[in-house]
Amino acid sequence: MTPNAPLSPSGVVTVYQSDYQRYSYEQRTAAARAILRHTIHTDGRHLAENRGAGLHPSYIDLHGRGNDNSPQQKEVRKFLKDMRDDLFDASVVLDRLDGGISLILRCPGFVLDRPIQADDLTVDVLFSPRETTESGKELSKFLALTVQAFAHDCVVPYLHRFAQRCIQESVIPPPLVAP
Repeated sequence: MTPNAPLSPSGVVTVYQSDYQRYSYEQRTAAARAILRHTIHTDGRHLAENRGAGLHPSYIDLHGRGNDNSPQQKEVRKFLKDMRDDLFDASVVLDRLDGGISLILRCPGFVLDRPIQADDLTVDVLFSPRETTESGKELSKFLALTVQAFAHDCVVPYLHRFAQRCIQESVIPPPLVAP
């Protein structure tokens, strides 16, 4: 890998499979995730790398075509959970450092064998922990309404588009596994 080469999930394998004895496996995987996400939200390549209306190449790099039940799927799920936890950790640290407040709502892509409804969804939610503790029931009601609106108005239509993209790419998405 050259220093300025675009990184993909398959490319960061080198980082976390290296045998630098002074770093733990967890440290190497954290470094690989950091390299993978570094400046990705501002690099301008997200839409450029999409092929038509299909899936992003990084999705296929990580998941393959979905037609295998390899032991790697467990590692992929852990990688994705760790990436989500990195996002939540970064948000909490940023709130602590700048005194801000954050709300993150997220739902992974998946496909069901029937039309998806908002009740089918599990939405990962992070709200600034201190505010969650100190604001009580008033905040809980607001967050519940916000999550419901997100699920119904954003996630359900997105997952229908995701299902179409999987069909276009001949990809079988991995099964949804509860966190």
